[in-house]
Amino acid sequence: MSEPEQREQELTDAAFWEREWSQVESHPALVSTDYAPHLYGERGLYTRVLQRHLGSCDGVRVLEFGAGGPNMHLLALSKYLHADVAGIDYSPASLDQLTRLFELHGEPLHAIEGDFFTHDFGDDRFDLIVHWGVAEHFVDLVPFLRRCRELLAPGGEMLFTMPNLEGIARATWSRWSPENWSKHILHTEADVSAAADRAGFAVKSHFRFGIPFVGPQSYEDTGRPAMLVAYLQRALARLPKVVPIFHAHGSRLLAGEQGFHLTQLETPPPSSSTP
Repeated sequence: MSEPEQREQELTDAAFWEREWSQVESHPALVSTDYAPHLYGERGLYTRVLQRHLGSCDGVRVLEFGAGGPNMHLLALSKYLHADVAGIDYSPASLDQLTRLFELHGEPLHAIEGDFFTHDFGDDRFDLIVHWGVAEHFVDLVPFLRRCRELLAPGGEMLFTMPNLEGIARATWSRWSPENWSKHILHTEADVSAAADRAGFAVKSHFRFGIPFVGPQSYEDTGRPAMLVAYLQRALARLPKVVPIFHAHGSRLLAGEQGFHLTQLETPPPSSSTP
């Protein structure tokens, strides 16, 4: 698939993300090293998800696609799992925030401004490629996953998550934030498994986890029901403080996120001009 064709498969573009990240003037994660430890600390929800599926990453070369912003996931891979991390994003504003976050924590980072599909990585190959909340912005996952495979070293793996759009958020999110909802594609477990196979991967595990998700905390509709749902989401975000089991268990209806751990097939399928 050519670059213009690939661009047509995306529901967002560079201008969209630069506009979004430029509006984030400040974030508490860029001020304090103790931001939301129940979620992102050494024993926080998301850190435990990484540890559960990856184990030790000491010296593992990691690339994150769409890495910009106050990215606590990538920070956890460096700070707690001791990976050698790099992040690529085409939004300068988001990379500035990512760099500030890593500097605040004194962690090393290789930040790359560029397009994941066209950036020349030279001979660099990675042991692990990750992305969080990116895949659901692509209509067709196959070209995206094929590009990931190109950048993996032999035996390299992928780990990624996306919102669980089959859960309760489907009703609230789509109703009160229709524009935001329209930027997301529901990819089921079967969809991802089929795309992975065509791109030369096998699904090692599919998992759901996280607090119940009823939608983004900032709604386009400012009516009372939407505001109440936003407050509910903020309250739910505190649940792991008292019930820290959400990293390991999640239902199709209630889990906030779903994730996939992919391994490379020994013999990749032949690529074709059509996805």
